[in-house]
Amino acid sequence: MPDRSKKKLLLSRYKQPINSSSFTNLISQQFLDNDKSINEFTFSIIIVAHIEEESLIKLIQALLPQLTKDIELIVIDNGISSRVAEKIKAASTQLKYIKLIKNTGCCLGRNIGASLSSGNHLVFLDADGQVEENLVQSLYSILKYDFIAVRGKVISTGLMPNHYDLGDDPIESLINAEGISVWDRYYFNLTGGFEENLAGHEGVVLQYRMHMFYTIPTDLFLYDPKLILDHEYTKNEKHQEEKAIRYKRFNESAYLNYPFFKQFKEIYAPSRKAGELRAQELADQALSRVKGNEAKTVSKFNAIESYTAPEQPIFTIVVPCYNLGKTLPRTLLSIINQTLKNIEIIIVDDKSIDLNTLDYLNSIKSYIKVIFLEKNHGVSYARNYGIERASADLIMCLDADDLIQPSYLEKAKNLFQLDQNIGLVSCWVKMEGIRNSEWKLKDKIKLTDALVANPLHTATCFRKSLWSQVKYDELLDGYEDWDYWLRYMRLGYAVKVIPEFLFLYQTRINSKVSTSNRNSYNLVTRIVENSIEIYKENLVHIIAKQHETMIKLKTPEKIKTPEKIKKKFRIKKALKIINKIEIYLVQRLTNKT
Repeated sequence: MPDRSKKKLLLSRYKQPINSSSFTNLISQQFLDNDKSINEFTFSIIIVAHIEEESLIKLIQALLPQLTKDIELIVIDNGISSRVAEKIKAASTQLKYIKLIKNTGCCLGRNIGASLSSGNHLVFLDADGQVEENLVQSLYSILKYDFIAVRGKVISTGLMPNHYDLGDDPIESLINAEGISVWDRYYFNLTGGFEENLAGHEGVVLQYRMHMFYTIPTDLFLYDPKLILDHEYTKNEKHQEEKAIRYKRFNESAYLNYPFFKQFKEIYAPSRKAGELRAQELADQALSRVKGNEAKTVSKFNAIESYTAPEQPIFTIVVPCYNLGKTLPRTLLSIINQTLKNIEIIIVDDKSIDLNTLDYLNSIKSYIKVIFLEKNHGVSYARNYGIERASADLIMCLDADDLIQPSYLEKAKNLFQLDQNIGLVSCWVKMEGIRNSEWKLKDKIKLTDALVANPLHTATCFRKSLWSQVKYDELLDGYEDWDYWLRYMRLGYAVKVIPEFLFLYQTRINSKVSTSNRNSYNLVTRIVENSIEIYKENLVHIIAKQHETMIKLKTPEKIKTPEKIKKKFRIKKALKIINKIEIYLVQRLTNKT
């Protein structure tokens, strides 16, 4: 065994090997197969189930006819219903059933299955996935490779990550789609199996540990498209939200405990590129009118080729795009699927340099209006450029990685038509990605609200006739929405908020928002300068609101006066913050007098 002392800085924690007695304290019941004539199998198929019911039964029914005497099937009961458990026990002549004393989580459940297995290779399947009739045949076909682990292709009718489907050719790969994977049992048990505290990418962490602690070459980890699992990535909006929260927690844990994570991915750059190319290939297939029984298409792209721009649109959606061809199809689909159909779409490409983005834009420009700018100007310029060429008076600017719910534009249109004094229509927003949260906008938004913070999100609808009086500030490289809404609201028109979550905002690592926050002083200075008169008129209100915000951050208790704060808490830092706010605002405003 290699000297582990030199590996301490890698922080991929060494684990004790797994053996048959590793987890006996977690097992409450065992029903083993009756055939004791075989001491060693070629494959042990392990399924860990928690709340799955019909999908689990269907999966087992699909597997049982395929099993040979060379394959064992192990089901780990992590909390399934008694009804399903009884059905599984009834098939105990063909499988092993192990009930655990509590829900241990998927990773530990799989490790327990591995400890009780007898196969040379461990096959892990998600309990809510489905397999094809030739899965076992495909398992035998991978034995021709020299491998430590092989991951398969995951297909889905819904949205899913690019790394689930890397194309139709076997390649070296990260084992980062645990929906279906095969591991050499000896090395899996020797290296301690999956990290029990992870809820995603546990395959990558184990793969890294094998590589660094046991010097296993990276070319022994493969992707084989013959191993296929049909997996419903998300069942509904709530499930998608729960999954996003779970992965956010994983990312926070993984990047903290495993700083190697990003760097290790670079070893398998070809597989990452294959995933991106595969996503583009699927989009291209959908855009080329497939005839008969040709290659399968993905339904989420099909609507784009049938889109026709209306002659007299009610709404124009302007989509600035910079190297976001990967997410743009989803965004376009959310527009095309609106219940309101008279919608014009204008994509303004801000001089993308990503070839996949450019290829995709060129492939859809015969269906949707795409404008290619000659150089990169920034999002404000791109929005103004697109709005100026819009045919409708009602406008929305939607970023190329965000989504809107189907009824949003129709509900906004109805409010605009109800009252000509309404200048802005917005809605509640859900944030998804690296940060998951909800933002319920205030029911009544006043101009003074916009002086201290941005009161509206990007996908707020407005009138082009009023935009022409303010426009986006093209010198702002951040907080441009805040500045625009403030100056727009100064025109005196009302703001209406639809009390529904109709906008899905995607939060990403190194996003423009995080960059803007780091440059907030200069950006806020520009916003104040653009509306200097209204700031001077409301100086007392601004200082008071900033003071109130600071107090709320310091304590959940509602205390109305600064005197009580000083008397009860004596917070020196808080007073320094108030001082800085007052000095900053007074200096900026009086210098303009």
